[in-house]
Amino acid sequence: MLLTTVKRHTTDKPWVTDQFCHLIHCCQHALKTGQMERYRALRNRVQRATRTLRRKFYTRKMEGLRVSNPRNWWCSVKQVTGQTVNNSQPLTGLANQVHNGDVQALADSINRFFQGVAADLSPLDDNCTPPPSSVWRTLSAG
Repeated sequence: MLLTTVKRHTTDKPWVTDQFCHLIHCCQHALKTGQMERYRALRNRVQRATRTLRRKFYTRKMEGLRVSNPRNWWCSVKQVTGQTVNNSQPLTGLANQVHNGDVQALADSINRFFQGVAADLSPLDDNCTPPPSSVWRTLSAG
């Protein structure tokens, strides 16, 4: 039995197997050494294996979720299709990083920041402010 070393990367898709990595390595070696006929055959095998592995992985991942837990099934579908999953509190992650999960403390920090920015600005002149929206409606109606 021949042992081969396969390097795994953090960016690898979850359906990538050791055999698949070895197949890609053989394909790249054939291209590098100029064995074009062997390269084309291996390239076609890699493409077929990609489709098969991806289909099997996602089928297994979704199998049974729809019946057992529809909410988790929809979350998985959204994750697989690249849609964003709606989070009830979008700033929770930032609050966890900055203020140990205290969302109110995060809001206070953001308010203090904007107050500091606004404190350095000079007030607007009354002549520069646009008229209220009721004036615009009156002008456009006339």
